[in-house]
Amino acid sequence: MTFDRYEALRDWAEKSVLSSGEIPEISIALGSCSLAVGADEVFQAVDERLQREGFEARLRKTGCPGLCGDEVLVSIAKPGYPRITYRKMTPFSVQELVVDFLKGDDPRSDWALAAEEPLEGIPSWKDLPFWAKQERQVLAHCGQIDPGSLEEYIIRDGYEGLARALLLTPEEVIAEVAKSGLRGRGGAGFPTGRKWEFCRAAPGEVKYLICNADESEPGSFKDRLIMEGDPHGAIEGVAIAAYAIGAQEAYIYVRGEYPLAAERLEEAIQQAQGTGLLGEGVLGSDFSLEVKVHRGAGAYICGEETALIESLEGKRGVPRMRPPYPPSYGLWGEPTVVNNVETLAALPDIVRKGADWYRRWGTERSPGTKVYTLLGDVHRPLAFEAPLGLTLKEAIEVYGGGIENGFRLVQTGGSSGTVVPESKLEIPLDYDSMSRSGVSLGSGALLVADEGRDVAWFLASVINFFRAESCGKCTPCREGTLRAQEILERLASGRGEGALEMLAALAEALRLASFCGLGTAAALPLDSALEHFKEELGRKRRVMEHRGVKIKPGEGKDGLPSPDVASVAEIIAQHGREPEALVETLRDLDARWGYLPREALRLVAQAYQMTPSQLYGVASFYSLLSTVPRGEHLIRCCESAPCELSGNGEVLEAVKQALGIDVGQTTEDGEFTLEGVSCLGLCGVGPAMTIDDTAYGRLTPERVNDILNGYR
Repeated sequence: MTFDRYEALRDWAEKSVLSSGEIPEISIALGSCSLAVGADEVFQAVDERLQREGFEARLRKTGCPGLCGDEVLVSIAKPGYPRITYRKMTPFSVQELVVDFLKGDDPRSDWALAAEEPLEGIPSWKDLPFWAKQERQVLAHCGQIDPGSLEEYIIRDGYEGLARALLLTPEEVIAEVAKSGLRGRGGAGFPTGRKWEFCRAAPGEVKYLICNADESEPGSFKDRLIMEGDPHGAIEGVAIAAYAIGAQEAYIYVRGEYPLAAERLEEAIQQAQGTGLLGEGVLGSDFSLEVKVHRGAGAYICGEETALIESLEGKRGVPRMRPPYPPSYGLWGEPTVVNNVETLAALPDIVRKGADWYRRWGTERSPGTKVYTLLGDVHRPLAFEAPLGLTLKEAIEVYGGGIENGFRLVQTGGSSGTVVPESKLEIPLDYDSMSRSGVSLGSGALLVADEGRDVAWFLASVINFFRAESCGKCTPCREGTLRAQEILERLASGRGEGALEMLAALAEALRLASFCGLGTAAALPLDSALEHFKEELGRKRRVMEHRGVKIKPGEGKDGLPSPDVASVAEIIAQHGREPEALVETLRDLDARWGYLPREALRLVAQAYQMTPSQLYGVASFYSLLSTVPRGEHLIRCCESAPCELSGNGEVLEAVKQALGIDVGQTTEDGEFTLEGVSCLGLCGVGPAMTIDDTAYGRLTPERVNDILNGYR
């Protein structure tokens, strides 16, 4: 019965999807990074040109394939030609392309990146090593399908894995996943099947599945690519995992800076519910599942699973003491599995094709593929998928196209990873490489710095992230990260006499005495840099500027009235009074008034049965919320290490000069508030900033004034 239901859905999907063989098909990659560099304007320009010229063509949206350095990407499939993908399109160039190719049969090889088959002057994808050597499994649909189309997902075998899982017992599903050797892709690498076994065996009728989509590691945006480009793939994985552990309720906790990912997931959930793929009696089985999207409010620490659970329960996202671990005591005190987006997205293929198929890639102890993000001083910044066991040298030279100005270092695993010298580039990256060779894999983020970069300056930008994101619960992390940044700034300016020994002592304190993994993560880049770059850290370099936030409250949005009881009550009623709705309620209140007025907080505290101090503790914890008035427009400039390597320092200075204010201040006319943010998640198109809800990437100091003038 279950598989019959699926086959009927498949027949429906195949009939619903229009064939593009008879008319041209134009696809534009619309993800957060491409939108930050003008993809929406490119889409509108194509639409307008087609209407003006009277061309018949199918215009569609896709997710991003991961080619950050080539955005905006436009693909054209015209009868008689292979599908051709064009790079760095603008509203002007794409209109010219449409006319020249659709009307004049000129495929414009000068703008082309690649074609499905070789064409004169245009290489095929198979001729490009950075693409041909990929093993795209989790990313297979990204850039290929319309993320808003359930039908396009189903005709590519979507939800077949779930249908097959429902033909097995939960124990059989767990056994197959355990046999595959799949390990958590969030960074820790814990065996997925074993975690499920713990939860399945834990006493209790109620169990929960949480998808950890709070991807806040600087340099890592793989989960965002999956959610924006293939939301149904992530949801299918959620459903398979929930079935295996016996959960009937699942949450997807999405990073607050990922609004597009949240929107696409919510749309996909509605589509799945409407076709019997979620909800009561999934595909006619006895299994029922409700999936909810929960939006975070800006806190890196919520990537830690117990902090995420605390946040989901409407509290400050502060880590819990462990044990007990979530599989035995998690959300609301019930057994809970927390899995990463990439981990869950790998499940449909494992269930559909089998564990033996999955183990064809990777290493014995780390099977399968991994999505890597490669940024910094490489010729081709991108996200790519390759088997585990990849060496850093291959990642940099084959996928990144090499380095122009000589190699200095690479940080592996994001800001919480190791700082690696050239002598370790041949080490295979997997989940055991840290214990084996001192090189961490982590989330798979790789940040490359050439020989023109200063190690102390680089480390200062890394530690600044941890200083800003420390939850403040424990002294070693709260004070240690601040002190470490001060020391690194002294080293960078040549005033570091005796500082190396102090820095090493701080790293040890962070590693041994921190309450949770954030402090130990901050110690890892310090320890590895001191091991490999100690001599260079002691040499005089350039002067660093400390950019601590100095709050100077502005006057708030001009003309906005104080919150009235009815307006606040309406927002509370919209979300309900369950604890998990608290953060969403605060986010909406902040969006309504530009900050959280004291009167609104008082009413919220009453509604959620909290003391004012308890509520203030939650409201002041998350970076996307403010308890002081902001200006009419909120500017948030990214200060992460990837954006710093891209030139964010110059961009931030340009913003300061244009507005006449510093970070944390509001202009005298109340028009702009400037904030620094530890990471925006737009690492592929840095330097980046947001103004209100609009993102801007590949910024230059010259472009800043033009953008700001558009808001005046």
